[in-house]
Amino acid sequence: MNKYENALEYMSCICEEDYKQFEILKELVERATPVKPFKEQMLDTYDSDNGSHTFEYENVKCDKCNALLTTENDRYDCWINPTKLKELKFCPNCGQALDWSDEQC
Repeated sequence: MNKYENALEYMSCICEEDYKQFEILKELVERATPVKPFKEQMLDTYDSDNGSHTFEYENVKCDKCNALLTTENDRYDCWINPTKLKELKFCPNCGQALDWSDEQC
């Protein structure tokens, strides 16, 4: 349990009367608690003069909002730089804190 979760548990006892405020606080704590992104295996096919070609690649997505994680420069490139991607501390779409530990992504 991290310090945000500890504070949330403490506040849950105090805020029983003001449930709406508690729910807002709970959402903020959940967003500040890092989650691991996930990899999505993709297949893409394109046609050229030499025939049809299929290639496999991975998208890395936010576990909370399912948004594709990219850096500012990657949005204009075909390939996402994994080193730069791991510099993202928060999902650019929903603000969820990201956990890049254990090299799973």
